[in-house]
Amino acid sequence: MATSKVGVSEGSGKNLATHSLTEDSMTKEVSRVNLNDSAGVDILGSKTDAKATATDATAVSAISIWKQISASIQALAASLNTNGQKSMANSAPVVVANDQSPIPMLSGVSAAANNLTDSRVVAAASTNATSLKATAGKLYTLDLFNAAAYTVFLKFYNKATSPTVGTDTPVWTVPIPAGAGYSKTFYFGKTFTTGISFAITKLQADNDTTAVAASDVTGFMGWI
Repeated sequence: MATSKVGVSEGSGKNLATHSLTEDSMTKEVSRVNLNDSAGVDILGSKTDAKATATDATAVSAISIWKQISASIQALAASLNTNGQKSMANSAPVVVANDQSPIPMLSGVSAAANNLTDSRVVAAASTNATSLKATAGKLYTLDLFNAAAYTVFLKFYNKATSPTVGTDTPVWTVPIPAGAGYSKTFYFGKTFTTGISFAITKLQADNDTTAVAASDVTGFMGWI
């Protein structure tokens, strides 16, 4: 099949421009319609139109608006962080709503940064009445093991001196089963408003004075 030769030549005009379409030996005129405003300005605009701006008070064309949209999208894409950890200056801020309840922040506690004291515990053949701290403080860690064949009871007192076991009332009693351990971390600290003291007895009752055997309990306590 023969291939037709087509030629197009542009005519002239304002609102209705005529063009000629030539196919082989036949020439036909075709019309191009421009969208103009009342002043005769092309609404669509030209490819050379500058992008519109937010403060542009002059008449703008559709092409200038599309150029501004394209520029805004490209600027947004360029400002997005790529995957991976970034420095503070290059990271997007995370903002908590102004009606959000306070969010507690966990912080590590260490001997160097917070004056945390680790006290070793080795039970004596007694009730082990001991004063850890003679002023208000916080208990942060417990890590103890009961080597006895019976449950022992670790009793804490909110007291500035060693407790009078059997007379003072403990504020917290921790049972440690036979041949087992007890480990606990208080991330915000367990508060003692007067002082931190403890005892270790063989029975649970607050007034018990039954002594444990030597080395029944070993471990440590971390406190401030």
